[in-house]
Amino acid sequence: MIKIIVTFSIMMMVNRRLFLSLENESVAKENLVKELKYQARVDILTNIWNRRTLEERLEEELMRAKKYRGKMSLILLDIDYFKKINDTFGHPAGDSVLKKIADILKDNLRKNDFIGRWGGEEFIVVCAETDESIVWKVSEKLRKSVENYDFNLGIPLTISLGTATFDNIETLDEILKRADTNMYKAKEKGRNKTHPDIYYSIDQEETVDSLEILSSTV
Repeated sequence: MIKIIVTFSIMMMVNRRLFLSLENESVAKENLVKELKYQARVDILTNIWNRRTLEERLEEELMRAKKYRGKMSLILLDIDYFKKINDTFGHPAGDSVLKKIADILKDNLRKNDFIGRWGGEEFIVVCAETDESIVWKVSEKLRKSVENYDFNLGIPLTISLGTATFDNIETLDEILKRADTNMYKAKEKGRNKTHPDIYYSIDQEETVDSLEILSSTV
């Protein structure tokens, strides 16, 4: 009888250890799957969302804006003269700049804004429920935050930004193209600028100048 009890106790202990081992293995696999899914959505260098995730989020916000006829804006931005940084200081310094700018942008966005790396030295910010005037203020805050940061390179480092606000009928490609066009207009005007989306009846340059005056007061 004692032998039976001892044998049963040993079997129970073995089964318990086996169960705990299998449970721990299952948890480890589940955590690994979660981590792999997360890594697939994040840009490895800057630890912000990657292009694939951005495209998914943009489609979601576009559908929501169409359904509820709301405002959705985005900001496309590019680091000015980034190639010179790599050529002068090396690619490790360039990578460090990309990571630091990603941190600066994250720290200066609103709670519901969504940021990711679009590719190379380009970033996109998705701003839900945001119209032309508000996205201008958001982009100017980002621009000034980068301009005022000391990257310890001995040279100024700035960004150029273009904004675009969804007009309830266009496609994702169309709004992205407008943001890209506006960003390059900012570069053409001297860099370290935000060029806004234009949906006004007044002259474009007058609109930009008036918004620049507005940004200096916020």
